[in-house]
Amino acid sequence: MMVTMKYFHCSVALVILAFFVACTNPLSSHRSVTLPITDLVVPVSASASVPFTVRLTVVSGGCKRFERLVATRRPGEVAFEARGRDSSGPNVGCTDDIRKDPQTYEATPPFSNPFTVRAVQPDGSSVTRTVRVQ
Repeated sequence: MMVTMKYFHCSVALVILAFFVACTNPLSSHRSVTLPITDLVVPVSASASVPFTVRLTVVSGGCKRFERLVATRRPGEVAFEARGRDSSGPNVGCTDDIRKDPQTYEATPPFSNPFTVRAVQPDGSSVTRTVRVQ
């Protein structure tokens, strides 16, 4: 009787584990994706010691949802990547709505001249703007 209960508990544990794995399948259609940044506005020039604002527009909608803007600062540059979730896949209905999510980023000194602002696109290309630092 004791051995039978042990196998029963192991079987229940395996069923629960299989259910959990099926519900969190890494191959499921909820993928992390890079979303397009369609508008990138920076000042033409800036002071070397004064912050400036970067304005971006992130496009989402349908099965793609905007989650966060990732800013990577390096000397002489800041690069942006808009991260989101894509839930499209077989037997999934996606709406035709298009959302434009305005975002802002406060770039803080120090700046070198020229200072580059880059927006990484889903295909790996970049849109760049140059700020002349005085």
